[in-house]
Amino acid sequence: MMTDFRKLILGLTCLAGMMTAFVACETVDPDNKPEPNPEPTPTPEVTETVPAVFIGAEQNATATVTVEIGADWSVSADSWLDVQPASGQAGTVELTLTALEANEAAAERVGSFVITAGEGGVKGNVVQNGIPALTIASSNVVLGGEAQEVEFIFSANVDFDVTSDVDWIKVLDVAADSVILIEDEDIWSSNKTYTLLLDVTANEGDIREGSVTVESAGMESAVIAITQSKQIVADFSRDFYRRSYVAKYSATWCGPCYIATEYLHSAMNMIPGRIEVASYMLSSSGGRLSDWSGADDEFNQLYSDGLTEGGIPFMIWNNYGVLEGAYPPAYFIRLNDETLELLPAHTGIAATVNAAEGNVDVFLSVASTESADYDLRIFLLEDNLSGSSYGVTNDVIRAEITPEGGETVSLTADEVTGFSYSCEIPSYVVDESQLHVMVVLYRSNLFSSSVTFSTGYDTVVDNVLDIPVNSTIEFEYEE
Repeated sequence: MMTDFRKLILGLTCLAGMMTAFVACETVDPDNKPEPNPEPTPTPEVTETVPAVFIGAEQNATATVTVEIGADWSVSADSWLDVQPASGQAGTVELTLTALEANEAAAERVGSFVITAGEGGVKGNVVQNGIPALTIASSNVVLGGEAQEVEFIFSANVDFDVTSDVDWIKVLDVAADSVILIEDEDIWSSNKTYTLLLDVTANEGDIREGSVTVESAGMESAVIAITQSKQIVADFSRDFYRRSYVAKYSATWCGPCYIATEYLHSAMNMIPGRIEVASYMLSSSGGRLSDWSGADDEFNQLYSDGLTEGGIPFMIWNNYGVLEGAYPPAYFIRLNDETLELLPAHTGIAATVNAAEGNVDVFLSVASTESADYDLRIFLLEDNLSGSSYGVTNDVIRAEITPEGGETVSLTADEVTGFSYSCEIPSYVVDESQLHVMVVLYRSNLFSSSVTFSTGYDTVVDNVLDIPVNSTIEFEYEE
């Protein structure tokens, strides 16, 4: 019996092997290979393209769009947008889109909704309009007297008009630049950036005023008030008058500083019109004389270059250093003589300065005998300030009118270049009638004095002008 059972097991094993072989042959037989199942033919779910939908800027603004859908569908949308109905069956469907939030910006808000039907779907873009806006503020502009073109940049999503109230200001162009919202549909923003270009003619008379108005119906108009100084002509056949600049570092408690000031002013009286002074009053002075924060920064920079403090009485004369306290008036006169001989002015400075309604406006004309870059600094100074037991203090810097540290200006040989600057009168100014403006022009030059030691700076003061507010100084020349 055991032998018969073994035969039965062996027979089943062989049969299983034959079946396995047969199946393997069926799989690899190229003549019996089954055809692949064909891919299902897709049925269009949406037969109409959904165009961009525009909706109002206010909350709960609505718009509708009609869509042909070929299968059961559902819709989803951005968080600020509601779409109803939210789902449905195949067919023609009218969707109502509602803005859940107001758009309080001038620029449009772009969103989308997506219809999903079967395996397909389509995206629809939604543009929510911005609020009507004309973003240009009224402003006051001060210009030099030469003929020039002036640009103003603003934005708007409404129609507007630009008009000038004087014939010496003409509107040359209003150029628009827009951004694209939806590239595929070539939809552009209605909120455009505009460049307003004005032509201002030369002013051959006194200071004049005009205005340009930008206005749109139902909106507040913007007025650009333009003040233009007199055009000042330079005589390049003559040598420009040369002045020297003294940057004076001081403090109210510093007795030697006031002694040095007396020496300096004695020299100024002996050579009138040759020396201009600006006092950097350090914060250690306290009180209202040291409210301008730039004094400490420049003083620290000065000493970082290796100069010895020596009790503060220190000045920079045309960019080489002088320890003041030990020098009588004759010393400053020697410095002046050396400056006139070795550092003749390449530039002439003319200016008109007005102070009104809390602002100081500076109209500057600079003539140059060479084409070069200069560093320009303009300071607002105040006289007759008390706060020291040594007496009143004059020529105290109260603000820098140019950007902090000044700026580089490019001048052309035998031409006059105009500049204009404006600044608010600081609240700590005591008496506006005691204000004046210091204009300083630096140029590149390495110079070592035979009278005193050099600071190692690679610039010198080319020329300087001190002018009271509400006055005009024209170009001056050497005799």
